[in-house]
Amino acid sequence: MKYKKIIAILGIIFFIVILNWNSINTPFERDEGEYAYSAKILLNGGLPYKDTFLLKPPMIIYTYALGQIIDPNAIWPPRVLKIITIFGIVFLVGLIVKKEYGENADIANMYILAPMLSFPYLTSLAANTEIFMLLPLTGVVALFIFNYEKEKSSFLVLFSAGFLGITALLYKPISLLPLIFIFCIWLFKIWQNNKSIKNILLSKFFIFLGIATSLLLFLGYFLLKDGGKSFFENVITYNFYYLDAVSNNFSTLFRQINIFWSKWPLLCILLISYLFIKPKNYFIYLGLFLTSFLMIFKSNLYHYYIILIPFWAILIVGSIEYISSYLNKKYNINNSLPIISSILVISILIPIQTQFFKNPNEISTWIYGMGNPFIESKIIAQKIKEITKENDTIFIAGSEPQILFYANRKSSSRFVITYPFLIKSPVQMDYKEEAMNEILRNDPKAIVVSQREESGFVNEENPTNFKDFIYELLNKNYHLVGGYVLEKKPSWVEDLSAEQISNSSLLLYKKN
Repeated sequence: MKYKKIIAILGIIFFIVILNWNSINTPFERDEGEYAYSAKILLNGGLPYKDTFLLKPPMIIYTYALGQIIDPNAIWPPRVLKIITIFGIVFLVGLIVKKEYGENADIANMYILAPMLSFPYLTSLAANTEIFMLLPLTGVVALFIFNYEKEKSSFLVLFSAGFLGITALLYKPISLLPLIFIFCIWLFKIWQNNKSIKNILLSKFFIFLGIATSLLLFLGYFLLKDGGKSFFENVITYNFYYLDAVSNNFSTLFRQINIFWSKWPLLCILLISYLFIKPKNYFIYLGLFLTSFLMIFKSNLYHYYIILIPFWAILIVGSIEYISSYLNKKYNINNSLPIISSILVISILIPIQTQFFKNPNEISTWIYGMGNPFIESKIIAQKIKEITKENDTIFIAGSEPQILFYANRKSSSRFVITYPFLIKSPVQMDYKEEAMNEILRNDPKAIVVSQREESGFVNEENPTNFKDFIYELLNKNYHLVGGYVLEKKPSWVEDLSAEQISNSSLLLYKKN
């Protein structure tokens, strides 16, 4: 039996690699470019948040910095770290399922969860914050499941849970409600087991000690550099404005439900059936699913929905384990669990079957569409390298910080994305003014203009003072080097005609 289990786990590793192999070198999308550029700033002794405007907490910067320690200029390291993370999540959830539903349920869960975590409609092939967040989040859940029945949880377990909980939050705050939910249940179970106020207080102390250790470890650099001022401004203060702007968009919710129903009908049916089956600890896993849903349902960002996936997989296995037991008792049908789980895995793979035959560039356009200049970013970056020196600053008029990473050049302004200029907020005009002053002061030797709507620069509404400033600066002090023209065969072109200029996704200007 041990050999069968080892073979099954090796099969899981191979399966996860197959699901992700051709996305390892897919061009960075803009969020990944933002993390990669911020990591480069960090490794060069700079201060992310102060030197580059970033809304995400710092764990993703550290993750990309680790990737750059492996290879400073490559795309693949954070993607490989993501694959390792997926295996960690799948393994942890498998352990939870094994404890709850018995032998073989864990293997079924692993094979179901792996393709769910690589679902391209959640842009999960990217090395984004949400996928890394799931590892410490599921770690907290696993610690709870293996310890809540004990009369007293050990110091190390409670400390680790607090540490991992904050680590998850420092990847992505959408983990907040499920974490609160699981810690509340845990403390209630501790009280229920021995009704000792002293034990409750000690448990809280150990959890908070883990929380404090995580905060000091991962925020210490920013506290030492500027007292955490820039971190607080970006991640806390401005995020409230940002979340307000991207929330209350129920069209995204309905679109996502439609995607899930059309692509995963069997998984949706099993999710609904879980409400009636009510297997062991059903309220815990349903609670985790629902609290995760409450954190994201108003957002217009599709990749947030990946937080549901590990808990959805647990609910699914709870349902099919019940169905398998019923078939065994009622009709004496043995080993139906692997058959049902195999059918589910096939049903998940069929809608994404073309994914496995695409090259990295094709994967990028398949997921993000031609409206995003991710493929051409490397080409533009190479041209920037040819016309500038290593210590020159450049500016990207748009939300394409991956160009900065590829070109290994520093931005003339900390604003490497356009959202601070587009989203209505009390600091919108201040940020525009700050960016214009930075650009004038740092004198960029090259400017890239993104003409794609998704990049944001051309979408600036009244007042259009920042866009007007950039075009006025280009007319006075810069000349057009060339652009990436979207013709029948998109390519880099110099000596552009007026029509080619209007059909270019990215235009490159050099200082006179």
